Amino acid sequence: MNVAGAPRFELLSTPSEDRYGGSLVFTGSERVTFYDADNTAGEGSAPTQLRFGVRIGASYAYATASTSGLNGTDSYYVIGAYDGAGGVRLFVDDVQGTAATTSGGVVQNDVPVLLGADPQGTADARFFFQGKIQQALVQRWGPH
Repeated sequence: MNVAGAPRFELLSTPSEDRYGGSLVFTGSERVTFYDADNTAGEGSAPTQLRFGVRIGASYAYATASTSGLNGTDSYYVIGAYDGAGGVRLFVDDVQGTAATTSGGVVQNDVPVLLGADPQGTADARFFFQGKIQQALVQRWGPH
């Protein structure tokens, strides 16, 4: 990538013990903007936990997972999900963290989803990630 504020792309020519192929390398000041999502200035994550949140009505519901068992050498598979029926969940390597329960639909706004940082309004960010991200997927499922 050659975009201001974007992480460096690293391509491994041979597999390593924790990764293969390409990765985005975040050093603590980069971010990747995806699309409109949901957060307000002042909301954010503490450094001792991962946090995934959705805004339902006038408030947020957050699922969390501790970072105490994570290290700088292993790869982790992280999934944050809202099932649309009240369950806000966060999984690290298929182990569910502390879930939240709410009800209602997600409130739409014009704040972008960021990879590598916590959004602060429509144009700013904080809590920058330091590490390597090999794959990211943001998905919205239709009614089912």
